[in-house]
Order: sequence, then structure tokens, then C-alpha cells
Amino acid sequence: MGVIGSGGRERVGAPTEQGVPRRLAVANTRARSKAGFNVESFLDSAGLFRKQLVFQRNEVIFSQGDPAGNVFYIQKGIVKLSVNSDTGKTAVPTVFGPGTFVGIWCLAGQPRRMARVTAVSSTTLRVIPKDEMLRLLRSDRHFSEYFINLMLARNIRATQQVVDLLCDDTEKRLIRALLFLAQFGVKNENDEVKLSGVSQELLGEMIGTSRTHVNGAMRRLKRMGFVEYNEGLRIHPTPLLSLL
Repeated sequence: MGVIGSGGRERVGAPTEQGVPRRLAVANTRARSKAGFNVESFLDSAGLFRKQLVFQRNEVIFSQGDPAGNVFYIQKGIVKLSVNSDTGKTAVPTVFGPGTFVGIWCLAGQPRRMARVTAVSSTTLRVIPKDEMLRLLRSDRHFSEYFINLMLARNIRATQQVVDLLCDDTEKRLIRALLFLAQFGVKNENDEVKLSGVSQELLGEMIGTSRTHVNGAMRRLKRMGFVEYNEGLRIHPTPLLSLL
């Protein structure tokens, strides 16, 4: 494996196999298990020219308008996708965590990035050139199915976010955002999830409201014992669900 760089600098390693048919056959064998498709094992075995990038919190991975030639697979950490309007407003449609891809619009022919992606916490990315990503999607049915399922899940969440914005109050939108983020946190034996790098400002950007409104809702949830945020954000998902 290539050596991990820091601060967004990349270091590369050579492909693991020579020849497309052979390396895809190796990838197919290693990546499948009784539990299903293991995308990271597949990428390790697919003969890609290996590149990794490491970003610290608040470092920009790519900006709106940058040339788009790579897809990024998130190995560790959380990133946020943000879009700036002509009036200077910033929206955060979603965040992504380990096991998914960012920068995918280049696969549809977009020559430049349509949004900014920023690290929310310390993040490790695997860089996959667009042409290599397209080759893998066309060559391996299991990887293609995995990717399609990810895209469908994103579309479902995007639709739900629009419904929430139109129909729910601030507190319910906040609870849904917290439950969504909980999947990326570290869970302890008390069913408590700790999240790194998630600020009230980010939560406000995710649900379309101000930090002041988020702070008020978070205080109510804290009094109820559902969240803690004095030393990092800690969430109790099960009781939060009861509020929806």
C-alpha cells in the first residue's frame, strides 16, 4: 500500500497486479464474503494505482469550480458537501462518512466540481481516477450494484431532506440530522455515540437554520438527557428516535 501523506499531499504506490482480466478476477475472489460485497477489499485487489490523501479538520478537499478528474473513496473520517450561491449564502446538503464516494459527478461528464467538499474531522481518502472508476463499474457487476445502491440511498435521503424542510419544525429536522450523523460516530457500551468535529454551525447548515436556533434546540435536548456537547458531541440515538 502507498504511504499515507498529510495535509492533502498524496503519495502513491504501484498497482498490485498486471493485466486487467487477472486483477479483476483476483478482486472478485477477495472482495466477496458471506456478509456481502466488501468494497475496500475490492479496491485493494483491483490493481489500481494507489493514492491516499489525509486531510485535517476544516481542510478543503476540493472547491466549487475545480477541475474534476478523480473520485474519492472515504476510508476514515467525515466530510461535508457545501454549495455557495451567487448571493454569498452557503448550504450544506449532506455529509459523507466511511465506505462511500465523493466527487462522483465527474462520472457523468461534469468537467468541474459543482460543490466544495471539506473535512469535518481527520479524514483519509483513496483517490480513484475517473477512467479507472468507470472501468471498474463496467467490468464488475457486484461493484456496480454496490455503487447503484449507494446512489439510491443518497437520492432517498435527499428526497427526505426536502420533505423535512417543508413539513417539519427545526427541532425535528435537527433530530433527524443527529440520527443520520450517529452512524459515523463511535458507540460505547451505554448506547452513546460520540461524534468528532460536528459543530452547531454545521448542524445549522445541514438543516437550513441559524446556529442560534440550533443552540436553543440542543439545549432542550440536553435537558432531556438525549445529547451532551460540553466535551464533544455525544448522542443517545434510541431515546432521540422516540421524539419523531
